[in-house]
Amino acid sequence: MSSRQTPDDLPTRRHPPIARRRPPAERVPQAGSVPPRTRSGRADRTVQVQPPPEPPDPGSSGLYVPWWGFALVILAVAGITCGLWGLVLMNRGESTTGLGPTPTPIFVVITATPTLGPASEEGGASPEGTGEGEPMLTPTETAPPEPSPTPEEEERQPPQVGSTVIVTGTEGDGLNIRQGPGVNFTLVCLAQDGDQFLVEDGPREGDGYTWWSLSSPENPDCFGWAVEPFLEVILP
Repeated sequence: MSSRQTPDDLPTRRHPPIARRRPPAERVPQAGSVPPRTRSGRADRTVQVQPPPEPPDPGSSGLYVPWWGFALVILAVAGITCGLWGLVLMNRGESTTGLGPTPTPIFVVITATPTLGPASEEGGASPEGTGEGEPMLTPTETAPPEPSPTPEEEERQPPQVGSTVIVTGTEGDGLNIRQGPGVNFTLVCLAQDGDQFLVEDGPREGDGYTWWSLSSPENPDCFGWAVEPFLEVILP
């Protein structure tokens, strides 16, 4: 018998699976691997696409205005407009009423005192507008009373040599009697209100006053010169 086996009797050999190669467009380069070279001898460089940049934040811009800023501007404009409109209405009301409020009219009723006029001579006709026996209205004018002069307003009689005068108006301070007609002369005595003196000499002018020489009938040691404004003449 022959030692050869028929093909059907031979055991079948298992061939290793053939790895399918991806086309160059689908190959993913591994980390650290060298890009394959093309036929021209240059390396195939894969272009990496950068992601698009994020839009900038509007708040970081100097021209950014928040929404509440617009609201404040609108409220301010509305307030100013209302104020101006109210001012215009107020001025219009004042211009229509004139320069000021309407003055209240004041009515003055003048009443005349009725007086009986003289009767018409020989029964003549009465004046027009009046019937027989009716009183005639004639205005009467009353003169204001003249003020009576008071004692202070009466002209005071100036002292004369030989007249008797009384001290008055010092209000308790007294009147200085001096040796001469002037305030620099020596003081002799002090006369009080109500003291009477006899005018011996004068008048003399000195230091802006009119001076009279006086002597006291009750006190012989009190004599000298005194100013006129505090002396009042005693009429006989």
